Amino acid sequence: MATSLEAAAKEWLSDPPWNRVFKNSFDVIEDQVNKGLVALAAIALAVRFLANLPSGDLLCIVVAVNGSLSFDSLAGPFHASLSSYAAQDPACHDAVFYSPYLKVRGFVMYGPVIIMLQAILLIGVEKLWIIFPRLSQKLERFYKAVVEEALLGKDPDVAEDFTGGAISMDKIVRERQREEICGALRGSSIFYQLYLLKNLIEIFLAAFFVVINIVWGLESKDETGICYVPMADKGAVTMQCRQKRYDFYMTVLWAFNSLLLCHILTSIISLIWSMKITGLRRITSIIDALKKSHHETTENLIESKGQDFLFLFDLVAHTCGQPATLRVLSSTAPTFAQLCQPALTNVTMTETSIKLTWKPCPLQHIESSKRLIVQKYVTTIFPYSRHHMKTIAAQESEHEVEFKDLVGGKREYVVTLSAIIGDAKMKGVNRTTFLPPFPPQKLNCVNVDNDKEEQQESTIKINWTRPKGEFDKYILKVFPLERRKISSTLSPPSYFPYRYNNSFKHNREKEPDEIWLGHEESEYEMKNLKPGERYQLELRTMTGNQTCVEEKVQRKLILTKPLPPSMEYFIIETSSDKLFVSWTAPESDGHTFMEGYKIQVKSSESKVLRELFVSKHSRNTTISDIILSATEYKVSISSFCRDQGETLTEQDLMRLEYLESFSKAIEKSAVTAPQPPSNIKLETSASTSLKVKWDPPTTVPTNTKISYNVNIQAVSPVVREAMVDDKSKEIESNVFTFSHLPEIIGTGELYRVSVQTVVTISGKNYQSESVSEVFATKPLPPEKLTVISATEQIFSWLRSPSPSVQNYKLKIKKESEKAIDYWVSDLGRDPSSSDIKFQLPVDLEVDGEYKINIYSEVENGGNWVESEPLFTKVTKYEDRGIDSDTEIDIERDVFDAPKTTRIALRRNQTKVSGEKPSIFSKIVDEALLHSAEAGKHVSMLGTFSQQSS
Repeated sequence: MATSLEAAAKEWLSDPPWNRVFKNSFDVIEDQVNKGLVALAAIALAVRFLANLPSGDLLCIVVAVNGSLSFDSLAGPFHASLSSYAAQDPACHDAVFYSPYLKVRGFVMYGPVIIMLQAILLIGVEKLWIIFPRLSQKLERFYKAVVEEALLGKDPDVAEDFTGGAISMDKIVRERQREEICGALRGSSIFYQLYLLKNLIEIFLAAFFVVINIVWGLESKDETGICYVPMADKGAVTMQCRQKRYDFYMTVLWAFNSLLLCHILTSIISLIWSMKITGLRRITSIIDALKKSHHETTENLIESKGQDFLFLFDLVAHTCGQPATLRVLSSTAPTFAQLCQPALTNVTMTETSIKLTWKPCPLQHIESSKRLIVQKYVTTIFPYSRHHMKTIAAQESEHEVEFKDLVGGKREYVVTLSAIIGDAKMKGVNRTTFLPPFPPQKLNCVNVDNDKEEQQESTIKINWTRPKGEFDKYILKVFPLERRKISSTLSPPSYFPYRYNNSFKHNREKEPDEIWLGHEESEYEMKNLKPGERYQLELRTMTGNQTCVEEKVQRKLILTKPLPPSMEYFIIETSSDKLFVSWTAPESDGHTFMEGYKIQVKSSESKVLRELFVSKHSRNTTISDIILSATEYKVSISSFCRDQGETLTEQDLMRLEYLESFSKAIEKSAVTAPQPPSNIKLETSASTSLKVKWDPPTTVPTNTKISYNVNIQAVSPVVREAMVDDKSKEIESNVFTFSHLPEIIGTGELYRVSVQTVVTISGKNYQSESVSEVFATKPLPPEKLTVISATEQIFSWLRSPSPSVQNYKLKIKKESEKAIDYWVSDLGRDPSSSDIKFQLPVDLEVDGEYKINIYSEVENGGNWVESEPLFTKVTKYEDRGIDSDTEIDIERDVFDAPKTTRIALRRNQTKVSGEKPSIFSKIVDEALLHSAEAGKHVSMLGTFSQQSS
């Protein structure tokens, strides 16, 4: 039994390795006290069971004999047997171990076993959280996952100098375990409460055991006792007995009680230490002091609902030291890690070096009652063959360190920056990166013409030369720039290489406007760009997540080709001396930088004769100064865009830095019209024919065949209907006679004569503008001049057969005298009368010979066109019957009769071709023979005018 108890006690005294960490100094002392208690109890048990078990717990002698027995018979071996028997006899035990105050047996009888049970019970309370499997497992996991590897430097997540946060399956598992365990501890207080309960129970039990031991053990006396051993029928033997080794057991008991008092003292001290108000817990005191500093970085420092998280770290700090515990805490609590991490302000990398610049960590500037002093900063780089670590003393200003002579290309580096507090390295910040590769060279881009006319996008072709060194890929970025956003400089970098998490290495994702190309590429064709827009090209090399240095990134601006105007609405209107060109704007998105249109005028041999630029707001233009008539021209138009920057003004004529692009030119051919003839004039005119002549155009290219299109058309609709045949004709002479015009009805009429110049170029005929003049054919002359009254000099003639004649001209002339013209108007052409009567206003001389010409006249634009004359010679005669008169007045007195006057006519009749109009078919000759109607005819005379000719 003693061996079993001792083995159980030793087993409980042996803590597992993970449990030894979670003890403060007083708990360690308490463990030593427990070992002392077990040692005393083991010694007492050893003496009790090994020494007293064979011979008993009493020393006995025979003091009296009753009955037939005598002292002599009890001498020798029989006496020894009686003593041994009495030492084991319960009656003797009752006689010796009986206490008058306590109705229990003496301490020596059960004392060693009792104190062993007391020690085991105290040890069991000390191992309270080991008793429960769930609690022990949680504590063991916390030790192994959070504390052990970090303290020993075996945790690859804490050894960040050589891993750089490389993501792996094991790392993810460890990270999840830590988050799970620490998260559970932040919301728990079970360990803290068990610690308080354990110490309270230990204090109570130890005090109770002290009282029991004092009352029971120390009250027993080392006194002799008398007992009787019956000898059957021979009587009885009186024995005197006392306890064995009484002083030894009392000494053990006093020592045991003393250790119990020490146990009580250590438990009380541990209880006081565990109380947060005392400020004896190191880590908790530091965290509370940081929170009370009211620094902006300590507001949410290690927020937890329970007390287990910091309480366990307080226990670890007593075992492993404060600096090491802070290092573990910085790897476990992100908010505390932020206080310990320096503020990395800049990482400058070249193709062969890395330069770090940082500000002191926030912990360095926090004033608190438990201030943590940052001693220095250590920077490490891996892999690096030499000088992989650099240390800089902590200071208030910025710190800077640079690693040179590095190898770029595809080698990956891990750079770590950490603060040293109390010679312990806190969790730092790191960069896992490749060095920037060398940038590509000679970036160039050009616009490419689209093969399809209907395509509404632009295409550019980009090429470059490969840089030196190794790299993974190219990153091509093509993005539009707003109008007038920059002048002559390029836009800021569109990529920021330090925007990623600095604890883990993330794969850089492809951005929407990026194109990733293999490292073997050297050109790329970019399609589906908006026409007439400004784009910026950026070409980078990239290895891993690291691109080339931003200052060395190849950038280029380009204006994409605009679309040309629509061919359908590209119209050229020609005349003899100018070209009128019209178009429409390109119908497509884009064209923000549209500046205008370039127009080229070329000869038929494609020689450029004139190049002009017009505004983007223009939709037409006229070209006249170089245009010749009857000439073939090629006209091309293209849209053009220009970017002159926001500082360019109209007066800044010397500036040459600008971008421009031209669309594909569309071209059409046009032939200018020849110049029309000039100076159309009438050569001769007849009743049914007109002969016209004109001057040829002056500016006609050599070796060009010229002809004319002539046309005649009557002004009067009646005559126009009578002209059945088309009178248009193409001739090569500049003189032409229009004959076979309508007879009678077409005489004395107005005709419009049109002439066009016709040239033949490339097998096609081109006509000039039509030049026209109005000419009149001669009217038919009047007919049948007669004398109605010789005395009154009244003449009559038939109207002209020409329907348009409403005026007549009578010219009379006597030999050498001047001719006198008289005009007779016949407005309205009264259909009731077919003749015209006229009374000469002057008296004709008797026997004088006169010449009379009568003309029909029609008006043409203020000019009068005369017919052929009706010519007549006139002589006036007078005859008398009686030379003297008498006074006798008788009927039919021949002497009183008037003189006989007559006018003789000698005429040349003009023949009239065609039928006369119906209005002239009736001639009333009989009325003219009677003198009674002579006055009537005189009254019908038309008005006249007189003119000497």
